Amino acid sequence: MLLYFMDAEREQIRVELSMPSLMDANGYVCQWSERNILAAILFNQEPSGVTEDEYAEAPKPEVVRKRIESV
Repeated sequence: MLLYFMDAEREQIRVELSMPSLMDANGYVCQWSERNILAAILFNQEPSGVTEDEYAEAPKPEVVRKRIESV
């Protein structure tokens, strides 16, 4: 699942790409098997302007992987 939260107070968007391992009958996530938290994006952040040729050499975004153990 791609999840995002627009934080107006901090003027940023926070994003995570995560994999649920258990959902209830209503479709709500009860348990995660993996959560990948991406770096926040500021509202007023300018595009990087990286060209297609430069993309291969551009730094990749940092992803913090967090495994959730079942209880």
